[in-house]
Amino acid sequence: MIAYSQRLIVNDVLRADTASNCIVDLGDQLVRAGWTLVRTVAGGAVYEATSPDSVDYKARLLIQDDTNWKVDNPHIDLYNFRSVVLQVMNVAETVKSFYHQIRADAFYSYFQTVIGRCQVFLSVPGHDGTAWSSFACGIPALPRVGTCTSGLTLSTITDMWWSCGGSQWGFDFRSNANCYACMCYYLNGVLVTAPDNNSISPALGYLCLFPLTSPDTYSSGAINWPSITYSAHARLNIDAFLGWQWKIRGQLWDAFLQTAESSLDALASYLDQDASGGIFTVSTIVWHSEFYSSLTLVTGVTGSGVSNNAY
Repeated sequence: MIAYSQRLIVNDVLRADTASNCIVDLGDQLVRAGWTLVRTVAGGAVYEATSPDSVDYKARLLIQDDTNWKVDNPHIDLYNFRSVVLQVMNVAETVKSFYHQIRADAFYSYFQTVIGRCQVFLSVPGHDGTAWSSFACGIPALPRVGTCTSGLTLSTITDMWWSCGGSQWGFDFRSNANCYACMCYYLNGVLVTAPDNNSISPALGYLCLFPLTSPDTYSSGAINWPSITYSAHARLNIDAFLGWQWKIRGQLWDAFLQTAESSLDALASYLDQDASGGIFTVSTIVWHSEFYSSLTLVTGVTGSGVSNNAY
C-alpha cells in the first residue's frame, strides 16, 4: 500500500545560482508543505516537521549557506565551493546528521523538489546523485495500529528519522536503493552515520530500500538482479519500505517501488481507489531507476478522498 500522508506535496524547483536564493526557495517550499519555521540563523534557518502518524514524531532541518556554517563549525572541512548545507536534527538539537552539501554556485541551473509533510527529496533533473546534486531526508511512515500490526508486540519508538545524499558519491536514493556513504539513520536517541567516501561496504547494513528480486538469483561471487513481473510482463508496484541493519523500519511517505527500471524523472499518472470505492488520480515522478527496480514518488493526488489502500 502507498503510505498516503494526505497532506500537501510541493513539487517545485529551487534556484541553484546562489546559496541565498536556494535557501529562500527551499524555506518557502518547506513552509508550504507544512513544516514550521523554528528560527532564523545567520545565512539560513531551522525548520521542524511533524509526522502525520503522531505529533510525537518530529525532526528538525537546518539549511544554511556554507560560509556561515563554517563559522559555526570551524573544526569541520567542507568542499570548497559555494553550497547549501543541510543537517537533520532531533528536536532538542543535540544530535545532528551528516553535513550534507548541495552545490549553489550556478554549476547547476536548478534543483527539482518533492517535499511532503515530513519528507524532502531534491535533485538535479536528469542527473544521478553524484557531484553534490541531490539530498533526501524524512521521518518514515510508522503504522502502529490496524491489520499491519495486529497480534504483534510493537517496540517503543520515541523518534526516528533518516537522511542521505549531498555528497560527491552516488550512494543515496537518487542513485540506488542502498546508501553506502553520506547517510544517517536515527532511532530513539541513537545516530549512525556513514562517512563521505566510496569505500563503505554494503555488508554493514546501512540505510536502504527493499526492492523485490527473485530469491534464487544468488550464485558464487555474484548477485543477479532480474526484474520480477506479472505473467504479462507488467511490472509490480510494491511498498517503498525503508530500513537498516537488514530490518524494515518504516515506509517512505507518498511513494512506491516498481520492479523494473524506468526513465529517470519520467512522469506518469495512476488510478487508485479510496476506502469508499471512489477513484482518484495519483501523479508521480521516477526518482531513481536501476535495471531491476525504480523508486517512484507521488507529486499530487486529485479526485476522491484518499486513504492508504492498494495501488
